[in-house]
Amino acid sequence: MRGDNLTSIPHRAAIERVVVDSRVDVGELDLSLDELFAGGHWHLFGVHVKDLQSTRLDGPSVHSIGHPRLIPEGGAQPAEVSYGDGMTLKLGFIGIVTGDMAASLAFYRALGVRIEEGLDDAPHVDAKLDDGTSLAWDTIATIRGFDPGYIAPTGGHRIALAFDKGTPAEVDAAFAELVAAGYVGHVEPWDAHWGQRYATLLDPDGNSVDLYAELSAN
Repeated sequence: MRGDNLTSIPHRAAIERVVVDSRVDVGELDLSLDELFAGGHWHLFGVHVKDLQSTRLDGPSVHSIGHPRLIPEGGAQPAEVSYGDGMTLKLGFIGIVTGDMAASLAFYRALGVRIEEGLDDAPHVDAKLDDGTSLAWDTIATIRGFDPGYIAPTGGHRIALAFDKGTPAEVDAAFAELVAAGYVGHVEPWDAHWGQRYATLLDPDGNSVDLYAELSAN
């Protein structure tokens, strides 16, 4: 699609003038003008512009930047195209690093997570919640197998798991049962100002585990 295709594009003279004004040596581009503007579409650096009248080429010689850049009329810079643009982001699993696999699994079983039995000495364990979310546990030894410098965090929690218990009464009941079983109740159930019944426990590794439910008044 060379030659004839380019001559059919509107404003060819304007395109050629801008190229000349920008001192771009078209002969050194990877693509010819015909290919760059084939069908009236511009494809440079991820920018797709159909209206040739509303764009211009700008920038110094191709020797210093490799290609000219597309600039919208008026001089505004085009948005940067990031790596994740157009990609679907999917959460694969939530990972928990534990210093005591048996104790951690016992806590989450008491919380209601269905975990296979007989895995208390396993280096890695997977389980799936009712909504399809996956949880995964790794021992510190497992992590240090590929990250020898791993040090367990100290101080306040850095991330929290929050479980929707459905009703305020279920939040209270679950919190009471887990505390009675010997687990640490960090924040007793309360009516949060954002409209939820909320409570916080700590799992055996000190991770924050929140229980919540929408208040009926909300």
